[in-house]
Amino acid sequence: DIGPDLTAIQSKYGRGELLDAVLNPSAAITHGYDTYLVQTTDGTLASGFVLADGLDLILKDTQGNRHVIASEDIAVKKKQELSVMPEGLTMGLDPQEIADLLAFLERSNEREPEFGEPIELFNGKDLTGWTYHLRDGERDDVWSILDGVIRCEGNPVGYIRTEAEYVNYELTLEWRFDPDRGAGNSGVLCRMTGEDKVWPHSMEAQLQSGSAGDIWNIDKVPMIAAPERTNGRHTRGKLPSSERPLGEWNSYRIRCDRGYLRLEVNGAVQNEAIWCEEVPGKICLQSEGAYIEFRNIVLTPIIN
Repeated sequence: DIGPDLTAIQSKYGRGELLDAVLNPSAAITHGYDTYLVQTTDGTLASGFVLADGLDLILKDTQGNRHVIASEDIAVKKKQELSVMPEGLTMGLDPQEIADLLAFLERSNEREPEFGEPIELFNGKDLTGWTYHLRDGERDDVWSILDGVIRCEGNPVGYIRTEAEYVNYELTLEWRFDPDRGAGNSGVLCRMTGEDKVWPHSMEAQLQSGSAGDIWNIDKVPMIAAPERTNGRHTRGKLPSSERPLGEWNSYRIRCDRGYLRLEVNGAVQNEAIWCEEVPGKICLQSEGAYIEFRNIVLTPIIN
C-alpha cells in the first residue's frame, strides 16, 4: 500500500540496477513515489506522496493515511530529495543475504521452474504417510480405499494430511463427486502449519462444486491475491467454472513456488496469488460435508 509494486521489477531492471536501488534508495525514486513537504498558511506540516493536485491537494503519508488540503491553504510545497526508504538498511545484511535478496527480486513467476523427481503421496493401497484430524469420530468412519481411490464420506468434518512437510512443489491430483449423491464441497490445503484444528493455518485450493480454483486464505496466511476478485478470505476464480460434469474425474495442478501460488483446474488457470508465506507445511484433503473421491496424488518438488 505504501511502496511501488515490485512483482515485475526484474523485467525493468538488471541486477546492477537492482543492487544500486537497494544500496542507494534515493539515487532514483520511482515516478509517483516522490514525497512532498507541505506547510499550510496556519503553520501545519504534512508530507507524503501526491495522489491528486487540483482544488485540493491529496497526500498519502508513509502510514497509508490520506491528507486533503485545500490549495488556497498551502503556503509552501517542496519536493523532497530523499526516498522514504531509509538509507543503510543493508548494513545489517551479509553479502550472501544481499545476493539472496537480489535473486528473489530477479525471479519471475512466469519462469518455468526446475523440477525434481515426482513423489507419489498416495500409494493406491493404504494411507501410509498420512494421518488425520476430525472434529469427532475415527479415520475409518470417513476415509476408505477401493480400487486405487481414496473415498471420503464427508462427515465428520476434518481432513487427512501428509506426515511430511513440503515447501516448493507442483501437486497434481484427480477428484470427482458422485452424481447420485450430488454436488459437494472439499478442498486441498497447502503449506498447513500449526496445530490440527478445523480449519488449520493454510492456503486452500477450493473444491466446492462450481468453485474449484477459488482460493480461501485460512487463519490469515500472508499473501496477495487479485483485489478485484477478493472478498475477505475468499478469492474467486478468474474464469467460468472449468469443472467436468458430476461423476467425471477432474484434475488439479497446484503450484507453490516460493511466494507464488497457482491453481489450474482441468488445464485452465483459475487463480494466482503472490507474496505468499513460504514455509514448510503439510498437505491436507478436506472432509467437508460431502462424499468425494481422490486418486493419482503426485507431488513434484521444485528445486530451482
